[in-house]
Amino acid sequence: MDLLPEVGFAAGEIYFCGIETPVDILKLKEKVKRKDEIFYMAIGWLAREGKIEFYTEKRKTYIRKIN
Repeated sequence: MDLLPEVGFAAGEIYFCGIETPVDILKLKEKVKRKDEIFYMAIGWLAREGKIEFYTEKRKTYIRKIN
């Protein structure tokens, strides 16, 4: 099974779901509602393309769009 299209669609969904300001990655995951592996592959895809940044603060990881 080819996962690339599913990961690509998830990446688009993440990118366009209001992450202009920092969002807790676990809350974002609840909103996107994808399998764990698809969600995290999509996050990796966006990070590799330089579209998002993430950081950890007080034991929580936040993500935001940078383009």
